[in-house]
Amino acid sequence: MADELLRLALCGAGDGWVVGEDGRPRVPSGLDPGLAGALLAELVIIGALRRDGECLRAVRQGPVGDAVLDAVLARVSRETRPRTATWWAIRLAGDTPHVAGLAGLRRQGGVTEYEQRVRGLLRTRTVRRCFAVENGAEEAIVRRLRAALDGERSDDRTLALLAIAHACRVDRAYFRDLSRRALKTRVREVAGDHWAAKAVAGAINDAEVLYVAANGSL
Repeated sequence: MADELLRLALCGAGDGWVVGEDGRPRVPSGLDPGLAGALLAELVIIGALRRDGECLRAVRQGPVGDAVLDAVLARVSRETRPRTATWWAIRLAGDTPHVAGLAGLRRQGGVTEYEQRVRGLLRTRTVRRCFAVENGAEEAIVRRLRAALDGERSDDRTLALLAIAHACRVDRAYFRDLSRRALKTRVREVAGDHWAAKAVAGAINDAEVLYVAANGSL
């Protein structure tokens, strides 16, 4: 689910993402919380984590077959105190999961980069950008989400992805035929008040509060 969210976010950025001098792309602020929520939701869906009220508990000790999910599951398993889904989303978002996600997409040939010369007032500089390789995967994901919005019967993974994509504002690039209010209403009608989306929204709010405290405004 997290790789699908990452692909949607990258494909939805028409100009791609600028890659900084440190080699890391400048991703949207809500993406890492969204990816964190997607990882948690995936582990709940496959039965490795269990929801206990607002908290998440590990119910499987062994690996699930995915290195990123295994690392999250191990981390939750080591925590001795009950922690809410929002608490975990905040912590996991701080680990910048987009870095591992993009590395995985690169290994699959799903990401490309190129350099663009940008002329300024005083000098011309080179900007590197990364883009998703169009291979039909994005269209298949969007079709699933559109079908869910249209009321077709959808599985838990699709509904969770839809709710999380909305919480981190990734869906806006794909459903422009709906106003923001209409899209919000429809997502809630279809996916309900999804716990993972609430965790993502909480993590985004936490990041914004910290930013305002440090910088004075968004």
